[in-house]
Amino acid sequence: MAVVWSYFHKKFEPDSELSKSFLIIAPNIIVFERLKEDFESGKIFKEWDLIPNEWKYDWQMTYILRGESRKTSTEGTLYLTNIHQLYEPRNNNGADDPVNRLLGPKPKEATGSWEEDLLDRIKAHDDLLIINDEAHHVHDEDLEW
Repeated sequence: MAVVWSYFHKKFEPDSELSKSFLIIAPNIIVFERLKEDFESGKIFKEWDLIPNEWKYDWQMTYILRGESRKTSTEGTLYLTNIHQLYEPRNNNGADDPVNRLLGPKPKEATGSWEEDLLDRIKAHDDLLIINDEAHHVHDEDLEW
């Protein structure tokens, strides 16, 4: 609901400090896969009726999952990834890797002009609402109030 509220507030309120760009971070691949079921193609927003009927036409969101190279939207973008995809790669020049020492570093994959590194694409937004999914702790008895 926070995503929908933020999106429409930014869209319709002239001085809104909210965002139409979102980053949902999963703590690991297992949680990412669970979230993917809901957020892929905006399924959760359609099935849960989170968007009022009169505003559905105004909901222009692009959904980008980790590993995808889809263009971002000029209206709204929702990224879903796991935390490990956001770390800067370590540059140890392969010192600890015998394959790297023998063959040299792996070449960068060729990308199209709009296919940028995920982190660079996220950083390019003027504003961004970040949601760190820690809901997997909900059933942890040690965290009960």
